[in-house]
Parts: sequence; C-alpha cells; structure tokens
Amino acid sequence: MGVPKARCSAMTGQSSTNRRIIAAPAPSHPDLRSTVINVHCAADEDVEWQWTETPNGRYVSGYRLVPRKQSAVRGPEMR
Repeated sequence: MGVPKARCSAMTGQSSTNRRIIAAPAPSHPDLRSTVINVHCAADEDVEWQWTETPNGRYVSGYRLVPRKQSAVRGPEMR
C-alpha cells in the first residue's frame, strides 16, 4: 500500500493540462521517510512544505498550497 498523492487540481476544478507535479524534498537522513511523496497542483499554486524534526533528522510531514508568486526575473524591456 503506497502513500496517496494529493490532487489539488481535482479540488479546484483545474484541467489536467494546467497541473504541475512537485516532488517533496528528501529527508535529511536515509532512515527517515516522508509522508508526502509529491503534490499535484494548479499552474498558479506553489507548495509550502511542513517539516517534522526528530533526533535523527527531519522529513516532510505535510504541505500547504499557496498562491504562486510572480517571478522577479523580467524579460527584455520594450523600447
């Protein structure tokens, strides 16, 4: 039995072509296992990872979807 994947796009009504799959960061120690493997989210969403700290290291134990921030990088200016 695997860990179920979150499907935020199904909840928000986004079509499958507008989704992104974000992989969860790896645990800090190989003996630890994250409870989240990846998250499907809309093109306008980002993921904030929630971490659990243990004496052996840390791992992703949850996530929160947030609005995607605009990139600070701009294209060439129009003249």
